[in-house]
Amino acid sequence: MTIPSPYNFVPLSKQVVFPGKTWEKTVSHDVPLKEGLSGSIDVTINAESPLYIRNGGKWPDQARKNPNSELQDFFTAEINGKEHYIIPGTSIKGMIRSVCEIASFGKLDKFSDHRYSVRDLNYSKYQEKLTDTVYDEKQGKKKIGYKSKVKSGWLIDGWKLIPCKHARVEAQDLEHYHRNNPNILGKQNAIKKYENWGHFLEAVDFDPQTGWFSHSCGQLYYTKAENLGNGKKEGYIVFTGQPFRRGYNKYKKRKMGKHMEFIFYDNSSNQIDVSHLKKDFEFIHSDEKCNPNDEWKYWKKEMKNEDGTVPVFYLENDDGSIHSMGLAMMYRLPYNCTIGDTIEHTSPDHLKKKPDLADLIFGYTHTEEKKGGKETHTLKGRVQFSHFINWNSSVKIEHDKKPKKTVMGSPRPTFYPNYLVQSGETVNTYTTFMDDTAKIRGWKRYPAEERNPEYPPVPRKKNGELNTDVMTMLRPLPKGVSFTGNIRFHNLRPEELGALLWSLTWGGNTNCQHQIGMGKALGLGRVTLNLSQINLIPNDPTVSTPDRNKLIDRYKSFMESRINNWETSEQITELLAMADVTRESNVPLKYPVLDPENKRNDFADFKKNDKKTGPKQALQKYSDHLRRKQ
Repeated sequence: MTIPSPYNFVPLSKQVVFPGKTWEKTVSHDVPLKEGLSGSIDVTINAESPLYIRNGGKWPDQARKNPNSELQDFFTAEINGKEHYIIPGTSIKGMIRSVCEIASFGKLDKFSDHRYSVRDLNYSKYQEKLTDTVYDEKQGKKKIGYKSKVKSGWLIDGWKLIPCKHARVEAQDLEHYHRNNPNILGKQNAIKKYENWGHFLEAVDFDPQTGWFSHSCGQLYYTKAENLGNGKKEGYIVFTGQPFRRGYNKYKKRKMGKHMEFIFYDNSSNQIDVSHLKKDFEFIHSDEKCNPNDEWKYWKKEMKNEDGTVPVFYLENDDGSIHSMGLAMMYRLPYNCTIGDTIEHTSPDHLKKKPDLADLIFGYTHTEEKKGGKETHTLKGRVQFSHFINWNSSVKIEHDKKPKKTVMGSPRPTFYPNYLVQSGETVNTYTTFMDDTAKIRGWKRYPAEERNPEYPPVPRKKNGELNTDVMTMLRPLPKGVSFTGNIRFHNLRPEELGALLWSLTWGGNTNCQHQIGMGKALGLGRVTLNLSQINLIPNDPTVSTPDRNKLIDRYKSFMESRINNWETSEQITELLAMADVTRESNVPLKYPVLDPENKRNDFADFKKNDKKTGPKQALQKYSDHLRRKQ
């Protein structure tokens, strides 16, 4: 069975269709094309499932947790003194453009080119990066133990690194040294540990002893700090985060959890420029909104002070240059590949600064790096979408009803069983962003299966309260509500207008529906578009006005001239399959469960290979698990 998922992918094509320089040069808002067409399309949008687009405007933070706040309402605007529910034109434009980009074999170039990171002690490639396995050659390559490759240093303002040595020190020894029983055992970040200790980077005398030491994972080779307070070396106590409370398993007779901290000493006189690591380092140590986490927020401010230093750990490349660094010894390691790399591995054409068909229709902004700086090229779109308005005053959200409280899962590209192309539904070894040939799976889409919306319950904290940090509240409009608006187009080629019409109507396939707004993973947002009237004005008055089907045929002929068997290609097949409401998947359209309070982590279990969870799983094509709806 493939991994359950509310989303899937249209596979990325190796071939990208560019209309060409001649076509591109003739695009104009001012010079009429010989075959150019202008006009408008009157459209009615009908909600085939409950629909939700969050209300616009600026709202205070407390409004997000207030069930009576209008923030939870559908998007509204005042028209002629009355409030109406509205779907913004930009939302419709984005919905149609995404279909057009895929159907016209355009570029997948609208993404955040992040270099994500990994910290997985069970992942062999992570272990290999940070640790060497040591063997005794004299005893037939018998394994002795492990030796860390991680080094230490001080990061100073200007993104310079001063290397130093480090010794590991038992937390129990630190407790005895402090004598006031500081809380450095419980689950907490490093900054909280320093606060409980009472001092940041406290100087301490100690004796370093290097050798092999026994631990629960086997023999480890490192330098250990002994004789605290009376040794011959001076260093500084460095804490790192405590993911779990330290304890002792009396049955296994060993310490459990992280039980060692660090002392940095013997600074080098060298300063190494690590400014090239700044972008990745700051991304890894920030949240999804690019706000630094608590530890980096503190140290970033400290680094700006005179003589401010940040204790960091780092790895070197084979040539001695700095590969990466972090705020813990087992830090989050940047992957080899960025998102852009995994796209380029399918085809470099996706990253070219050339306009595809969707760019020429809807407009674009391309920025290129040049020797003299950045060069930006822009083209205003020749298609404009009005706001779509619900004029039915009887449609009202009842404010006395409590809003839906649920969890809106957010897919993460780092979940490589889904986001990267794998060898099959079950795999022996995953392809990850660490592999130099990793390929992104494609364009992400939410299947528009006809189903009743499901609202996953909000998990509760240990004290029984709802976990509002992950909670989303919403008051969707009911199924059946409709919106009207229009689309205006100017000086389009017949093939371009055909592409727009194909994207609006799925090429005339009445089984297909679009999706818009929040909650698509829950079953919200399915809509049909009724093109009630198409007003066409040819630039050449002597040319007869083509009908809708002929325009779509012109577009299809153009695509068939560029892509062999375009209409039956894997890309079009998957795109239409995910929009077809008469078919349904054998695999549940829901996210795997992550419930730390009840010790359930489906995301991790799917990546395991054991008797309990079965073989390692990977997401498969949507069409591989379809059946016709009864």
